[in-house]
Formats: sequence, structure tokens, C-alpha cells
Amino acid sequence: MIELLKSGRVDNSLLCELAVHPDFPRLMADLEIYVNGVAGKQVQSANAIVDAVSATIMKQHNPGLTDPQLRQLIATHIDDDRFCRYVIQQDINGIAADLREDHRDDFFTRPGGQSAERIFTGC
Repeated sequence: MIELLKSGRVDNSLLCELAVHPDFPRLMADLEIYVNGVAGKQVQSANAIVDAVSATIMKQHNPGLTDPQLRQLIATHIDDDRFCRYVIQQDINGIAADLREDHRDDFFTRPGGQSAERIFTGC
């Protein structure tokens, strides 16, 4: 990490702002849950229950695949990988939007930034 910070390949200030954002701990927790597969096991258990109920309904009532109740059960089947990545993406989206808003006027106000006049007149 120290090498990355020294390398100049990333904006260290922005990286620090990311790390101190109030939602960063949630992002890290969700990322850890995804990487460790914790949620995956729980989602698989829930899917197993849905599968068992679906199988019971199919066996006892033999509904067609277009049956609304059966379609609802099928729709509740969760892809754990997609769900976890969606949760992480929502965390990132919120943080990124906040950081962007925090820096909305930076281009025109930071030292060395171009003023609107210099952009449009070339001066």
C-alpha cells in the first residue's frame, strides 16, 4: 500500500476521502461478506427452501410453468453472486456521488485549475 501511495498512480487525497467517507465501513463490510462467501451460504439456504416448496407444489398440484404462483416462487430464487455485487455497487454509487458533489466546483477553484474565461478565450 505504501508503494502505491508513493507511486503517484492514484490520487492519494481522493483515496483518503474515500476511506473517511461515512459509508466506507459499510462498503468494506459488504465487500468482506462477498469475498468470504458468508451471504452466499445464507442465500443458498434460502434458495433451497424455495426449491423444496416449488418441488412440493409441482408434485402435489402439477401447475404449468406459466402458473403465476409458481412463477413467483421461481422469481424469488436469488443469484447470490449478483445480489452481493449489486449491494456493493450501491455502496460505491452512493460514495462516488457524494465525493463528486463535494468536488463539483474544484475544477474552477483549485490552484492551477483553468478558469472558465481561460477555457473559452484561450487566455
